[in-house]
Amino acid sequence: MTMVGAMGTQLRELARGRDPLPMDTPQFWGKAFLSGGAFSIWGDFLFTGINEYGHGPAQAAAGPLAGFLGDTTQLALGDVFQFADVVGGLSDKDFSSTTGAKAVEWARRYTPGSSVWWARLALERAVFDRLQELADPKAYQKQQRKVRKQEKEFGNQYWWGPGEAGPERAPGF
Repeated sequence: MTMVGAMGTQLRELARGRDPLPMDTPQFWGKAFLSGGAFSIWGDFLFTGINEYGHGPAQAAAGPLAGFLGDTTQLALGDVFQFADVVGGLSDKDFSSTTGAKAVEWARRYTPGSSVWWARLALERAVFDRLQELADPKAYQKQQRKVRKQEKEFGNQYWWGPGEAGPERAPGF
């Protein structure tokens, strides 16, 4: 099952626009072990506290409807509470709305067909990355931080990175 997990891990990396992970590290084989079904989703929580979607054990146990409702509520009311905090004088921060960036992230997560493995990467790069750049002036810096973090933590690079119009090279080369 660990070998199947290793293959699945590498295929997921390719589908996300990244080169395969180096296979000569204990981190890779630990990830492969967990991906092979050793601990199921609870292995994610055991080692990182969150799953790959950024949700904790309570949200995973509550199910997808609770996650959808929580994300939708956060999108609709998140800036309202921040605005009230700033206007009410409880905070020294200036108010800056993040509704546009949150809306793009919400659409990325809940658009039908956006989880189809063979279309997801093109949809993310051609549509959602462009919308994110329009909605968030700091999107480029965030994308570059994500690229550097991936290379530093896991030792692989993007063959079609966030914000790029097209792939720069073939995967793995």
